Parts: sequence; structure tokens; C-alpha cells
Amino acid sequence: GCEASTGAMPILLVHDVARALLTIADIEAVAQAAREKGCALAATPLADTLKKSSVDGCVQETIDRQRLWRAQTPQGGRRDWMLAAFASWQAPTLPTDEAMLLEAAGHAPTLVACSEHNFKITQSSDFDLAEALLQSTEPDAGQSTTAICGLKPCAHRTGLGWDRHRLVEGRPCILAGILIDCPVGPMGHSDADAALHALTDAILGAAGLDDLGTLFPDTDPRWEGADSATFLHAATQQASDAGWDVQGVDLVLVCDRPKIGPYRAVMRARLANWLKIDVSCVNIKGKTTENIGGVETVEATALVQLSPQA
Repeated sequence: GCEASTGAMPILLVHDVARALLTIADIEAVAQAAREKGCALAATPLADTLKKSSVDGCVQETIDRQRLWRAQTPQGGRRDWMLAAFASWQAPTLPTDEAMLLEAAGHAPTLVACSEHNFKITQSSDFDLAEALLQSTEPDAGQSTTAICGLKPCAHRTGLGWDRHRLVEGRPCILAGILIDCPVGPMGHSDADAALHALTDAILGAAGLDDLGTLFPDTDPRWEGADSATFLHAATQQASDAGWDVQGVDLVLVCDRPKIGPYRAVMRARLANWLKIDVSCVNIKGKTTENIGGVETVEATALVQLSPQA
């Protein structure tokens, strides 16, 4: 990465992507120190008491922490210093950070005190802490990496849903909430409306909620023969409770029977009415299987966009 830089970049900084809560202020502080001193790194003074252990796991001594720092990133310095430091490293072991390279090359990187929030996500529990910080209103968390790109976190969300049911004789053929005159219909625990099942899962997924099978399991007798519109209405309500509204739907239905074309307009109108969006925001496309697969099925794929409520 450093070798790919150009001379137009007088200062090079390297950042560990596992430190996901880096702030703009910390980047600017390290860059300024590197410009002034030649090289620098983000770090935090140690607040914990340090113990050195013996080989048997007992305390051997307490280490003075007054001048000890915990290294963070970004780290870096003058481009020529960085390239020379990489080229001159000859130790049998790899350096643990770029500051170590610069030290070996005879430089003394400046320590820049930065936020404690810039920790390294290593353990699974670290994700919980990072999530809590991102959701907080503290200035450091509010100026996290998304702010560097000028992005609003989760301005929109996209969800993908998929479902397929075998078509059998004697079952009502219901697709997108429309009862269709057809000699075969989808087999399932509920009314087996593959279109609404895929759409429901897409909404739930975009809102970060449990999926259809978790909320309405086919082992629950309450949902035997149920109208799948019940599932869709529940999903849109849960998404709304979480602060999200459906903005657009793109639905693909794949089956040899029934033909989707004659019902496409009424399907779009029905879904638009249920979702409380304009019909122009609902698209439905019908495809055939070209007799591939041997077993007659109906398959649905739904793509949904959610937007935060005003």
C-alpha cells in the first residue's frame, strides 16, 4: 500500500480496520503531529496497574505505568521515512506495527493521545461494546468512521426474501394475495403464498428483525391455513415500530402455472395498498422455469427498500 502511494502524498498513515470507531479528530491530530515531527501514532496512556508474572503464573513485579502507552492506529509519517523503514527491516520476526518499523529505522514517533473508543475489535464481546458506542450520542462515537465519508448511518436499508413451494392439485392458488383460477396451487402449512412469504422475509430482514419461520413457525397450529397477508401486516407493523417504512418493492415470480401477466396489475395494486405506497413503487415480474427441474413449483424473490420514518 505504501509503495502504491505517490510523491504527492507527503505523509502516509496506516490504520487497522479492526479499530472501527476511529474519529476524524484523531486522524487529524496524528496527521498534524506527523507533519510537524516526521512520524507519529495514536495511543492512550495506560490507566491499569500492570503486573509481570513469573513462569508459574504468580506476580513477579508491578511495573511502573507512568510512561507506558497503549498503541493504536493510525500510525505513520513522512513518505520517504515510511518506505525506507519498510525496506530496511531485517529482523527474523515481523513487526507488530508501523511504529516499530520507524523505531528500528532510528526514528522516535510522537505519541498522540486519542480516544479510548478507538479500541481493537478482537473478541465477540467487543462487537457489543462497539454497537453500544455507535448508538450513543457521545461526540467520539458520533464522529465515527461513517462520518469520514459524509454518510448518514443506515439512511436506507435493503432486504432480500426468497420462498418456494411445490404446486399440487386440489390446493387454492394464491399469489401476492390474489386468488387465481388454476388447477394447481402451492403446498404449505399456511396458504403458501410464496410471494407474500418472500416479501415478508425481505421486510423483516431489512429491519433487522427475526425471520418469517421464527415469528410464524410451521409447527404452530395457529398458522395452519393462515392468510399470508397476516404475516405481511405483522412484518410491516414491526418494521414501523422499529422506525422504518417500506419505500419500494421488486418481486420476481417464477412458475410455469399460473401465468403472471394477466394478474400483474391487480397484484401490484393490492401490495401497494397494503404497504401504503404508490403503485409505481411496486414492481412484479413473471418468469417461467422452461421446464427445468422436473417438479412443478412456484418461486418468489423479493427485494425491498426501507427508509427511516421522518
